[in-house]
Amino acid sequence: MFRWKIFFFLLGLVCAWVLVGIISNPSKKETRWLSDVASYPIPFTLIEKIVSELDPFLKSLTTETDYFKYYRLNLFGTHCSFWGIEDGLCGNHACVVDTLEESALPEAWKPSALGKIRGLTAEQPYHHESSTRSPLGGALGTETSELCVYEESDHSKRDYCIPEDESTEENIVYVSLVDNPERYTGYSGPSAHQVWRAIYRENCFVLPYDFVIPLKKFSSTNELKTIIFNKNSWGSVNSDKKHDSIMQESVCLEKRVFYRIISGMHASISTHLCKEYLNKVTGLWEPNLQCFMERVGNHSDRIENIYFNYVLILRALAKLHKYLRNYTFCEGDIKSNAITKHKVNGLIQKITYFPNLFDEKLMFDTSHNNHAIHLKNEFRMRFRNVSRLMDCVSCDKCRLWGKIQIAGFGTALKILFEFNDSLRKDDFLLRRTELVALINTFNRVSSSIRFIQDFHLKTCPDWLLILKILQNHLILNIIISKIHSYLFSSPG
Repeated sequence: MFRWKIFFFLLGLVCAWVLVGIISNPSKKETRWLSDVASYPIPFTLIEKIVSELDPFLKSLTTETDYFKYYRLNLFGTHCSFWGIEDGLCGNHACVVDTLEESALPEAWKPSALGKIRGLTAEQPYHHESSTRSPLGGALGTETSELCVYEESDHSKRDYCIPEDESTEENIVYVSLVDNPERYTGYSGPSAHQVWRAIYRENCFVLPYDFVIPLKKFSSTNELKTIIFNKNSWGSVNSDKKHDSIMQESVCLEKRVFYRIISGMHASISTHLCKEYLNKVTGLWEPNLQCFMERVGNHSDRIENIYFNYVLILRALAKLHKYLRNYTFCEGDIKSNAITKHKVNGLIQKITYFPNLFDEKLMFDTSHNNHAIHLKNEFRMRFRNVSRLMDCVSCDKCRLWGKIQIAGFGTALKILFEFNDSLRKDDFLLRRTELVALINTFNRVSSSIRFIQDFHLKTCPDWLLILKILQNHLILNIIISKIHSYLFSSPG
């Protein structure tokens, strides 16, 4: 009789265990799918599994290697080309960025090391016409075709953001990203809203005057459809009207992808700000659930777009695996170079085990759309405009992380849409700042997905949290193991 009591107790415990797993995991309440530009929908659970496996590699790279934890940029010497920002300057101490003197820099980031960076010009993805028939001004004589001799620099033709110039030290500062974490600074109000409004307006593509046929419509398996969310307070149907209009089937795929990248970046930044929010009473940085729910948690499309951005960068990194295999990270510092290369190869090797979740070939497809090249050029131009808008952010720390993440997404787009699958080290030059921005942006998005899961637990009732703690507690596992051993042990 006693054994039967133990049996039913254990059965009830298992049922509670399963119930907790279903209720407390937002991905398992109802299977949620991310339908993007891949040939099949992707379950959120798969993305979350990838996040959990890659997260330790990203943390190690961005906090333990000199190459990836420092960034070089023109943070203070640029000006806003769109409007004056004097009235929107942030006077809060949290907006301040601590920069480094050259003497404090690790060897990998000193100007002498940067000067050793070498690389070859990339093969053109398609032909670019020269902006002038006589780029050399007739210096070779009237009988010489200058277009057969002169080759324009094609970096700007492939770049999706305004790159940090590594050939000059003018107005350049060096920043430790570990010492200047992305967190809430108090920067808000009309100035901040003006920047984001301008960024979203860059999604207004203009088609050529002779564009009279609709862009290619994809089958249901390739459609960029709205994700299926539970109709409750978590990720509810409070989707923005702007999102609803952008995500309609009549809107071309490329425009929807542009919107999702911007929306996902905005939501990811908001998630980080709410995760490290200054409690003015205690003076501590701590999670703010109300902030998160208002900015992200109650908007299913914003959560979806964070996951979308993760898949996009994941594909870009997978495409780089041959390129990074023999990459020299720290010229002249054998030990640091070996450590960094080992960590990067560990990340890339892990990434190659996962299936391809993003098919960039479905975009800018000239076989189905005669205006694909025009659309691609405009896509690139508008994303470059977004990178220019980062100079209009009047909070130094916000501008720092905005520039890094725009550069990260711009690098991902450059890899996806400008180069083929067989990239090797000598195929093209990837700037140091581009690679650093790419990895740190991937880490930002990865952290956002983890934070979303953490915030969701805070919306659970107290009794569910207690059961969740018990579910993961080692002591409970030991108790169950003992009970199991007692029930099924041989008599005597």
